[in-house]
Parts: sequence; C-alpha cells; structure tokens
Amino acid sequence: MQYGQTNNLLQRCTLCGQSLDKHRIKIVSDERTDRLARQVQAALDKVAVHARSKGFAQAKGDATMVGAAIATIKNREYRFATVSGRDVEVLRHMDKHSVGADVELVKEVSYDRNEPARSYIGKLATIAGLPYVVTVAISDMGGNVFPPGACCAPKLLMAIFRKHAAIGGEISQIRMSEMFWKNTANGTQGKSNWSSGEAVHSCDTCKRVVPVMLCDIAE
Repeated sequence: MQYGQTNNLLQRCTLCGQSLDKHRIKIVSDERTDRLARQVQAALDKVAVHARSKGFAQAKGDATMVGAAIATIKNREYRFATVSGRDVEVLRHMDKHSVGADVELVKEVSYDRNEPARSYIGKLATIAGLPYVVTVAISDMGGNVFPPGACCAPKLLMAIFRKHAAIGGEISQIRMSEMFWKNTANGTQGKSNWSSGEAVHSCDTCKRVVPVMLCDIAE
C-alpha cells in the first residue's frame, strides 16, 4: 500500500509542479507498521472495556482510525502512533507499554475550524520544512473527504517532521499503516472491516495532502 505518490486525484505536486513520483521519499505500509497499528487497536480495545465510564468519545463506541509509522532519521528508527480526529483524549488513557515504551503517541492536532467561513484549515508542513496551509470548505466535504490534518497520515508526518527538526540529519525512510478502530466491547470485532486488523487505503483528502507534504524541494 502506497502513500504520497501519483494517484487518481493528484498527479502533480501543487508546490513544485513536478510528478509526485519525483519526490524522494516513497511511503509504503509493511508488516512492521501493520503490527504496530494492530497493537494500537488492541490497546484501544482495553481502554474501551475498562474505562467506558470515563467520558471520552472513543470509549463510548465512536469510530476512528489508528495510524502507525516508523521513520528512519539520522540512521535511527523512530516509531509513532496516533488516532484520527480532534478528540485524542483516548491516547492519554492507553497503556503505553502495550504498544512499546519507545512509541511516541501523537496528540497534537494539525487543523482548526474556521466557523465564520465554514471551513477547515490544515496547518501542515512539508518534508523540506516549508509551511503548507490547506483550506477545505465544509460544504465540499463528502463521504471520503475529511478536514486536512485530521487523518492519521498527516498527523504522523507532522510528528516525524518535528522529530527531524529536533535531531537534524536526514529522513531516509518512512513506513506507515492505517486501520479502522471501533469500540468492540459489544462483541462486534471481526464482523466487519472495523477493527479487522487490515490496512486501509488513503481517503480523498490524504490523496491530495500527503503527497504535497512529501515535497522535498525547498524554496
């Protein structure tokens, strides 16, 4: 499964004007990131079972995405995990050791809602360190379009970029996987694609946003 390359919605980078395949980093999912995403699913299941009365949305049964990434920066691997959306409180209730003490749980939110203008503003960046602001009108959002910066993939990339800015060196490789998660305390696990442990493809927002975040041509 590929992220950030030419797709059915975007063929050329809106920043550099070149084919998306010209960007240096090519992201794919692999068994290691799949396994980490499944560990996050399992950790969320435990939160839902043991803390449903705590009042955070996912424990009540709301659906979300889980995402996992492994990035090689300065010849060292770093692992990241997050959930989609603005409500990331569930991450604060997870047993971090269940996914690995070295895993950074990404709690930062990368978008705002502009209520007067009825739009979402994604406050993103590129791998070259340039700011990348994306605005999507709420009226334009369909079933597979979400606020830019709300999904796991851009959140994970922003965390990787922050880590890179802190330690320097070079980002030489990124692997990433995303999966559905839903409260399975009622025995629904395995009966649908929710919490099935299968990686899923990018939404239409990420098809447009993630490739541009990987633009390595600084201006």
